[in-house]
Amino acid sequence: SIRMEEDAQGEEVQKIRMRLNIKKIGVPMSSTHVSTSEDFKALLGRLQNLVQYVAPLGKCMDCVQDDLAKMAKEKEMWQSEFLQKSSALDDTRHRTRVALAPLKK
Repeated sequence: SIRMEEDAQGEEVQKIRMRLNIKKIGVPMSSTHVSTSEDFKALLGRLQNLVQYVAPLGKCMDCVQDDLAKMAKEKEMWQSEFLQKSSALDDTRHRTRVALAPLKK
């Protein structure tokens, strides 16, 4: 008897959760059933729309990841070149100072 009451309460909780979840995604519910054929068709239609919109987004995200990887590699290249050129500039400045030192006296 207690077990049957617990099962019945569990079923009611499940029905309420299903109603809440379906309401969250905007599927209209009939007042008499947890799910009707129309509700299921509406849910299926919305799910298909969602998949249609998400698929291109996934492809776009792949492209973004590729672009980010390329940009990171390019950044490393430019940083390396910057360090090389900075070192060459410092060396040239030093040689210029050394060469001009006798003229300043």
